[in-house]
Amino acid sequence: MSRLFSGHPVSYVMNVTLGNVLSICGSCFLSGPVAQSKRMWAADRRGATTAYLGSIVLTFLAVFCLGGVRVVQAPLLVVLLICQYVTVAWYCLSYIPYARQTILRRMSTWTNGNN
Repeated sequence: MSRLFSGHPVSYVMNVTLGNVLSICGSCFLSGPVAQSKRMWAADRRGATTAYLGSIVLTFLAVFCLGGVRVVQAPLLVVLLICQYVTVAWYCLSYIPYARQTILRRMSTWTNGNN
């Protein structure tokens, strides 16, 4: 974690990203790849799945394609890491009934100033 804050986030970001890939593989192992794919791409979680997998792919692209451009790579990787955390949370919330609606409703009251 200290390398993340000192401007060298590649190893930390890669560990988190590989952990996310392993978690997907683990759930495929537990429920079977076909059943997991059907659940992941169901209509109510298609957007969350696309955002989650997209953030993982973009992170890999940023690590491997921008390897020599450290000035651009470090801030971009931190932003993509935050995107991964947000999208994995949103993806996990899609498995809990009414969780996403509750979060959206609560965030709407916070942004409107009605606590």
